[in-house]
Amino acid sequence: MKVSAYVHGQKIRASYSLDSINQKKKQMEADYSFWLTFSLIFLCGFMICLVVNLRAHSDLKQELGRYEVLSQQVETLRKKNMELADEVKMLRTDLSAIEREARKLGMIKPDEKILVSGR
Repeated sequence: MKVSAYVHGQKIRASYSLDSINQKKKQMEADYSFWLTFSLIFLCGFMICLVVNLRAHSDLKQELGRYEVLSQQVETLRKKNMELADEVKMLRTDLSAIEREARKLGMIKPDEKILVSGR
């Protein structure tokens, strides 16, 4: 098959055979198939990466929440520990503190008498 065309006023002749047209068509289909396959594989890989990344982000957010809760608990326990350490220090050195704690426990001095009201 011979085709003539005019481009910028000049006659151009091209000859195409049916085999060459079919061959080009098959090549285009193969190229299309390759790019379609490549695109699908790339898209699947991208989606897998996206899902893994979103999952990791969710886990990280959850762990940060746990970290904050535990940090608050640690701070509370440190304050309580310091209070108890101060109390222990006071009970070891201050006699009035020892007496106060003993009275809370219902203890009395050997020469004291307890008055009980009859209400």
